[in-house]
Amino acid sequence: MDFQYQNENCINLLGNNKKQLIIPRYQRDYSWTQTQADTLLNDVISAIKKNEQGQLEPAPYFFGTLLLKGDRAQKYTSLEIIDGQQRLTTIYILLVALKENINNIDSSSLTNSLKDDIDDNLFFKDETGSKKKTLLIETENDFFIKYLFSSNVDRDNLPILDYTSLCIKNVFDYFKENLSEEYLCRKFNEHKYHMLLRTLYDQVGTLIVGTLTTQSDEEATSIFESLNSKGLPLLQSDLIKNKIFSQLREKEPLDKAKTSWSQIKENLESKNVLANNYPFTTLEDFVTTYWKTNISNSAVYKIYTAFSEKLNAKELTTTNFLEELCEYSSDYGIIYGNKTGYNFSENNWDEIDNYLNLLVKWLKIKQVYPVILQIMHCYKKGYLSEKVIVQTLKYTSNFHIIYNNLFQGKGNRLNYAKFARAIKNHINEYENQAIEKAQLTQKICDELAAMKTSLSEILPSESEIKSQLEEDNDLLYTNKPNTDNEEKLSHKCKSILINYTILVNKKYPTNMNIEHMLPDNKDDRKTWSIGNLLFLLKSDNTTLNDKPLEEKSKLYPSMAKTSQDLTNLLNHNFFNELCSNEKETALANRKNHILMTIYEYVNKKEKSSKQAPIENRG
Repeated sequence: MDFQYQNENCINLLGNNKKQLIIPRYQRDYSWTQTQADTLLNDVISAIKKNEQGQLEPAPYFFGTLLLKGDRAQKYTSLEIIDGQQRLTTIYILLVALKENINNIDSSSLTNSLKDDIDDNLFFKDETGSKKKTLLIETENDFFIKYLFSSNVDRDNLPILDYTSLCIKNVFDYFKENLSEEYLCRKFNEHKYHMLLRTLYDQVGTLIVGTLTTQSDEEATSIFESLNSKGLPLLQSDLIKNKIFSQLREKEPLDKAKTSWSQIKENLESKNVLANNYPFTTLEDFVTTYWKTNISNSAVYKIYTAFSEKLNAKELTTTNFLEELCEYSSDYGIIYGNKTGYNFSENNWDEIDNYLNLLVKWLKIKQVYPVILQIMHCYKKGYLSEKVIVQTLKYTSNFHIIYNNLFQGKGNRLNYAKFARAIKNHINEYENQAIEKAQLTQKICDELAAMKTSLSEILPSESEIKSQLEEDNDLLYTNKPNTDNEEKLSHKCKSILINYTILVNKKYPTNMNIEHMLPDNKDDRKTWSIGNLLFLLKSDNTTLNDKPLEEKSKLYPSMAKTSQDLTNLLNHNFFNELCSNEKETALANRKNHILMTIYEYVNKKEKSSKQAPIENRG
């Protein structure tokens, strides 16, 4: 092998070698959390020793190995970081935080000298004299640079659009806080803050890094495999990527694999999921979901092993696998409500989006992801109609309200992935011209009908439901200050009410709030009951405020046009009952009605039927 190995300190690596270190788009995302940042900072601090005179001084400390690709001998060229980017990125963030804390000290020759030294690590001048940052992360957005080199006000306004950005923010914020004067002076029992910062910087400078450098993609991949064959395992997605790259370099340009992998990451990271308070998606989440959706139900930690075995058995090819992975990555965002690339009608999308929101955000049912991913893929391909998508999401959402929220059913009894893979098998039949498109559509619908049947078989019986309703007194929601336990109950109650509202109204607009018909009273728990709740427009909710029910009853009819639920209550004289002495009975009856309406929807026996004609999607 033709590679160079040398030990050098971080100061030389960042800045003094006059090269820009680049983390390419296709490489692993930055994913260190405050836990890893805490470990690193404590390691750096622990390496600092007191000499015989009692003065703090740095000591050599081996920081690990980096794998680089490029030409070390040629000046002003860039080097790609193939392995070790998490540690080096964290050191770079640490230096930025260190400099920012120095800026908070009164300027002096000592602090100015330290700032200049740190600048020499964060920046360098190329052969044209242009100032460049010593570390560049190729990403879809430039959050890394913006967050690290912005003012506090600008930082607060930066949108966090992906998990990598969130990690960068958290690690930087952690370092900035833990490099404060209060923290460091207490840690070292020393009051000369500027000297502590200098010692800390010098200690970073004595961190020894073993760098392996090669100019060959093939050698870089081989060394990467060797470095990561021992110790803590890489993520399954990292191992799969490396396997793909090592195989494709033998058959076609490696650049194609890099481009495809970068596209996959872009498809996933471009989803602005934070705006809807969804959890962030990661590459590892997607690869795991894709595998369970299309290949097999391997345990998460065994996916790479299964992938390698299928490659060796020629059941998969790297080219086809990478192409399909890229294709499904463009569909994955729909799980988080991003309908880019889909042309659902407005009415159907409202219902689809509401149920996706409920399954993913509120109920957090990850087991259903494979079916969602597969049916959305089928819709985009023209194999399924909007009607089937709505029906499937509607059924699964209502099912989980009963199974999970009401009965805390066990998730290991749900095998959505099995049906997703069965659908994939039919797609393969169609693509191999073994069946016609109409047959494919019917087979998919049959699988979805079988899925519903399997779910209905684990539903509790109607008598169990009614018995549970008699005993279950925790379906409560209040806007008043409450305990942690009651907040959990509020979440459970709200998700059930959201589902019921979508079922009745066919939508749950974001401009709705929960209305307590009997005014919310922290001393009267029956006003928290789900039987006392309905969703109304925020403007109507504001108008009603905490008016007595007798006054509200006169205003409700003018608000009913936006709420089928409210219309039904008016038609059944519910408010007359609620104003009477039988209010507890009225609330109990409404609670039972809400949950039995959901239960009866999922418990009805459905037969496999042909779907409505698929619309021409142009």
